[in-house]
Amino acid sequence: MSTTKLCPSCREQIKADAIKCRYCGTMLDGGGRPLRRGWVMWLIAALVVAVAAGFWWTHRSEGESEKKNDPSQAELKLQNQDEEKAKLEAERPRMKEEAVARERAEITRTEAEEAARAKAQEEAVADTPSEDDMVRIPAGKFWMGCNSRVDSKCDADENPYHQVYLDEYWIDRHQVTFGEYRKCVQAGGCSAAHASDGECFVWDGKDWDGERLDPSFMGDEQPVVCVDWSQARAYCTWSTKRFPTETEWEKAARGTDGRKYPWGNEEAICERAVMNDGGQGCSKDRTWPVCSKPKGNSPYGLCDMVGNVSEWVEDWYGEKSYENHPSRNPQCVKSGRDRVLRGGSWDDISRGPAHIESQLVQS
Repeated sequence: MSTTKLCPSCREQIKADAIKCRYCGTMLDGGGRPLRRGWVMWLIAALVVAVAAGFWWTHRSEGESEKKNDPSQAELKLQNQDEEKAKLEAERPRMKEEAVARERAEITRTEAEEAARAKAQEEAVADTPSEDDMVRIPAGKFWMGCNSRVDSKCDADENPYHQVYLDEYWIDRHQVTFGEYRKCVQAGGCSAAHASDGECFVWDGKDWDGERLDPSFMGDEQPVVCVDWSQARAYCTWSTKRFPTETEWEKAARGTDGRKYPWGNEEAICERAVMNDGGQGCSKDRTWPVCSKPKGNSPYGLCDMVGNVSEWVEDWYGEKSYENHPSRNPQCVKSGRDRVLRGGSWDDISRGPAHIESQLVQS
């Protein structure tokens, strides 16, 4: 048996059982082969990493378990949740107020935009040349009835305040004059006004005078009076027009923004209407020529929608007619005991047969 061997690295003779070459220092295994240091080192490193990972995971699990089982941590978590909830509850009223304020601002903005559009539309209509001295009322919605925000004297039959849509129509710019009515009489389309037959009673400030209508009321440019509903209807037929419904009359008189009067919400005075202000007929004790008060015109440019003489409409009077109004193109009330008069007069009182509907309509 040989007692020596060659070093695989430097080829020198070394002892057969040597595990290290005494010439070059190479480490040898029992069979004389060089030992692979790298493989051993990686193995050692892997073992170290595995041990370290196991140690870390064990301590982490213990820490989590301690946290779960620690009452102080649980209480702290609940306390934080309660604080967040209390903070949210405290903020809720403010958030609600802000939401309401935003909603109100949006509503106000929308209403302002609608009012601006309606005003521009009404001004455009008022500036549009009339057809046969008639004015076009555009299709759209308007507010009908007594608006309690601007009128403190709302009667029961003026309620509810409600919105109505009407198709487009045309309406006379001013009240029918004596001159226009006489043409109908001369053409055989109308009977003579009840000016001297004892059928027309005019209030003289103290009593009703029915003997004869004073000539001061009967100028060609003054609104015709002493004409009853049937006579006014005959004039409509002769002129190929018709009465407005009460709804059409009101839209033409007040526009779309719910104002109290044709000119706005300022009180009625003689600057704006022929009325009993300092005396009947603005102290003249009679009617005035039509369109004498342009400051009182409606948004569409119609004259004397308040004052001078009251105006017939197609409807019969119904105490609760507004409650039953359709929201679109309501028709007139077709039966009843009394006819509707609108607009007030030179003595600020509607007097039945002493007045004529004047603003006639074409659809």
